[in-house]
Amino acid sequence: MKELRVANWNVEWRRPNGADGHEIRARLADFGPDIVCLTEAHVDFLEDWGGHTIASPIYDASRPSRRSSVLWSREPWRDLDQLGDPRLPPDCFVMGTTETVIGPLQVAGLIIPYHMAEVATGARNCQMWQQHTEFLDHLPAALGTMASRSIVLGDFNQRIPSTWVPKALQHKLQKAFEGHAILTTQVLGPDGRQAIDHIAIPRGMQGRAGPVLSNERAGGGRLSDHFGVTAVLEFGEAA
Repeated sequence: MKELRVANWNVEWRRPNGADGHEIRARLADFGPDIVCLTEAHVDFLEDWGGHTIASPIYDASRPSRRSSVLWSREPWRDLDQLGDPRLPPDCFVMGTTETVIGPLQVAGLIIPYHMAEVATGARNCQMWQQHTEFLDHLPAALGTMASRSIVLGDFNQRIPSTWVPKALQHKLQKAFEGHAILTTQVLGPDGRQAIDHIAIPRGMQGRAGPVLSNERAGGGRLSDHFGVTAVLEFGEAA
């Protein structure tokens, strides 16, 4: 049996050379991932690891290292796509293909805009949930182009199931991923909360949720406002 280890963490703009950044990398390294998705991350966050990084486009020219989604792999990337679908809200998506122990794997990293995106900050030209809704409306078109051997991961900004997200948006998320198994719906963080960061694979692929990467500092406080999630994908020798 071949295994592919995947990690996903919203690192809340922690600087690569800061104490929190070092600790986040250490906890990721302890898991030993082959593929990493970071959201709200500096593009060089995993530079010390070597490997290869692709990222969503620059969205703030005054802070060009900040990207919504960053993907890291041990092997080079090809077929870079920073759009997904032209109707998606901009700067939230990156996709590429990388070689793995089971051959080429297409990976999409994304951040579904949170409910207040561009409402009280930024452009301030949106209603609550507007960008979240627009993203989910057009995400199926982006996912529909993906290979049968692929992963989608990032910050979905929904617990699954949720007690506070509008039912219509919960249904939109389910519809967007109806061809996928979301491995992280039952994952709980150190404080008992469900994950909003998720890892999804096409139905027919085999995988399971891995250990949670705690966001709690040893001395108190949090490394990030999100904990990390992981998954282990399993493939028979014929894969």
